[in-house]
Amino acid sequence: MGPYLHEEAFETLQNQNEFAKVINGGYFIKWACGADLSADTIEARWCTVGNTDLQH
Repeated sequence: MGPYLHEEAFETLQNQNEFAKVINGGYFIKWACGADLSADTIEARWCTVGNTDLQH
């Protein structure tokens, strides 16, 4: 989400309480403020952050 949070449509989501109100729409995610992202948009700018070692 980082690349999108500075765009006008997503400014409200900089507030953690608003961001936490995410709704899974199946092929997209959306928020009460009207912002939404499709799976294609998310995948197009996907990047891994942090530890990716899932082995225990």
